[in-house]
Amino acid sequence: MLRKIGNFFKNSFTNTIPILPEHFLHRLEDDKETLNQIIQTISSYVKFEQDNFFLESDNDFYNKSPHLQAQIIQNKIGLSSIYCPIKFDRGGVLNNPAGKFVQKTGYNPSFDIERETLLWERNNKPKLEIEISSKFKDNPIIIGGILSHELTHLYFHSKGLSKLFPNTQIEEKCCDLTMFILGLGKLVINSFSQDVAYQDNNRMITMTLDYYLPWYYLCYIYEKVNIINAIPEELSKSNLREGAIEKIAVIKQYRELFK
Repeated sequence: MLRKIGNFFKNSFTNTIPILPEHFLHRLEDDKETLNQIIQTISSYVKFEQDNFFLESDNDFYNKSPHLQAQIIQNKIGLSSIYCPIKFDRGGVLNNPAGKFVQKTGYNPSFDIERETLLWERNNKPKLEIEISSKFKDNPIIIGGILSHELTHLYFHSKGLSKLFPNTQIEEKCCDLTMFILGLGKLVINSFSQDVAYQDNNRMITMTLDYYLPWYYLCYIYEKVNIINAIPEELSKSNLREGAIEKIAVIKQYRELFK
């Protein structure tokens, strides 16, 4: 099964978005069974609360600082005891990644088998930071999505799940999928469903947030995980932004995908 996961993600789209709907429909029809198997495989490793599945993407969440957003996400996915500070990069904004882990020189995370946790700290000094591109510093919706992805990496490591993945690229794409299984799907869908404008070298640039899986995969995974967990449609739509609802509607119109 792990080999099949690796082969699937090696051959899947990276961030290419087809121009015509029938193009991504064809891709999803080809890949949906494998995607479903991956969802089931990852779900077997992940524990979640059925009655409190979603971390709600409401204004109360988005009005908080990035540090508090991160703490809320960590509490949701069971990482409240790990200290992981947030900072914004100081370099140019055009080509920098949206977010990344920055590991301190000389510090290597070790997995404590008995405590089932990572030992990230020594002498109360953080070994790891999450760095967010400064182009997103004024956009809490984008920040919520970035933190969801980066903290899911931390979840993999803290649970010893990184051994599932043969390379970094496959882990990145499985990370995109696992965010939905952890109940972070609303933060993710909202984050890539709006345009972001920022200034770089006196130029105004508009962009959307890209993940390692393209948006139509992510919308399919969102809906499929909701179906598997019997999430009512009203609950799955609450606190989604207009653009997010529109993107999900594009995928849901192809009912044959969900049979």
